[in-house]
Amino acid sequence: MTHEPYIDNSARRPQALLYLRTASGNQAERDQAMVAQQHICTRRAEELGAVVVGEWVDFGSGLSTERPGIADLLAKLGELRAAVPGRLCYVIAADHARLGRSVQAYSHVSYEIDRAGGLINIASVALAEYEALMRRSARPNADGLPPPESS
Repeated sequence: MTHEPYIDNSARRPQALLYLRTASGNQAERDQAMVAQQHICTRRAEELGAVVVGEWVDFGSGLSTERPGIADLLAKLGELRAAVPGRLCYVIAADHARLGRSVQAYSHVSYEIDRAGGLINIASVALAEYEALMRRSARPNADGLPPPESS
């Protein structure tokens, strides 16, 4: 009987950084919210075939862009992208409001994630919707040309 050699494919798998945030001051509500977010984000990472490399947590308003959890997440994202350029790194949040409760806060946080090389994935949005958007963005434009490369 021959045995296949063990191959660790985790070095090639996408990575997932989970971001959890709650503003609740009540400890029981806070704990329940965090467990629920953790569950949905972990499940999304599994759907994406990504290895969870950590969780970053903030307690407080989503209107502020000065959050220690986001700052630490961005630093780790930069390290991961520098270590293995080209590897997919997802930042997974349970819903859009976890990243920001206002257009300004959401735009700022999502811009910083994009600038650091991360791909935002919102776990409450069906994965099929992301796949449909990717197919749509890969279609040729009206002139029959592929979409322009993003810079």
